[in-house]
Amino acid sequence: MTKYLEIIKKEIDEAELSAVSKKVIKSTLNKIEKMNKTSEDAYKNPDDLIKLIKLFLKNNENLNTSHTFIAHIKSVLKHTTLKDMINETDQNEIEKLFLKYKNLKERKDDAAEPSKKHQENYIPYDDLVKKYKQVKDKLNWKDKLMYGLYVLQPPLRADYGDVKLILDSDDTDYSDINENYFLIDKSRFIINQYKSNKVMNKNGDFIHKPLIFDVDEDVYDLIYDSIEVRLKEEGEMRTYLIEDKFQKPMKANTLSKNITRISMLLFGKNIGIQEIRTIYCSRFQLQDEDCAIEIIIADANKMGHSISTHIKKYMKLYVKPK
Repeated sequence: MTKYLEIIKKEIDEAELSAVSKKVIKSTLNKIEKMNKTSEDAYKNPDDLIKLIKLFLKNNENLNTSHTFIAHIKSVLKHTTLKDMINETDQNEIEKLFLKYKNLKERKDDAAEPSKKHQENYIPYDDLVKKYKQVKDKLNWKDKLMYGLYVLQPPLRADYGDVKLILDSDDTDYSDINENYFLIDKSRFIINQYKSNKVMNKNGDFIHKPLIFDVDEDVYDLIYDSIEVRLKEEGEMRTYLIEDKFQKPMKANTLSKNITRISMLLFGKNIGIQEIRTIYCSRFQLQDEDCAIEIIIADANKMGHSISTHIKKYMKLYVKPK
């Protein structure tokens, strides 16, 4: 038995904990001891404990087991002299890992099973993007633009139709909060009119909150190319990002139907805007390193809904295709 683990076990026996708690915590300490022996005592000192903890979490795929393991380590820190054996940096790292796995477990508990329709229409997000990139140049410019706006970036609701194109933002007023804008010279969307555009401030008053985000090079090129095609066809720049056949901003319902139509063309499935948003939010496995709370917050902000809505409505436990 590694000496410091032996000391800690004795202290757990003497701690004010239930018999069951003592048993399960010592079981976790046994796992650490076993890992150390497997590594030929390479991690026999307290300063090596954090390495063993990370090694266990890395190799374990069960979220509940990982959460229980790090919770037991945190309990050991609280009830034994382990806190005096390891440095403050490692203690802080253990606290961060505990909060991470606590958040992951809570998100998994909150996540809902997808509806039968959503599961039947499910395609992994990476496959949506891959297929679109393979065939985009075979689509007409409007279909290419519409679908690209939803699969190449965090997808909004059906808000892209009524978006005014602004060529020179320095010489054009775009302050009307009743309008949405794309600033071509700044590669920037300003979405004023969307479902959740009112938020409550600290005084309890509702205030306007626009969605403002810059697009990456792929999305910018997609929009710019569509403008050039229209210029060649009509000899003038269109007013709105997506227009109907009467050169009016495309209505949300029409845009939604078009996205479903293109999905059927590409995948043979009725994947609408709602499904694309759900697929995008569910693109991570909950235990993946990439599924950090910071990413969920950023995605929710970009998509125009709350973090709670993001987790409870859009993060689904899809059955992944084999």
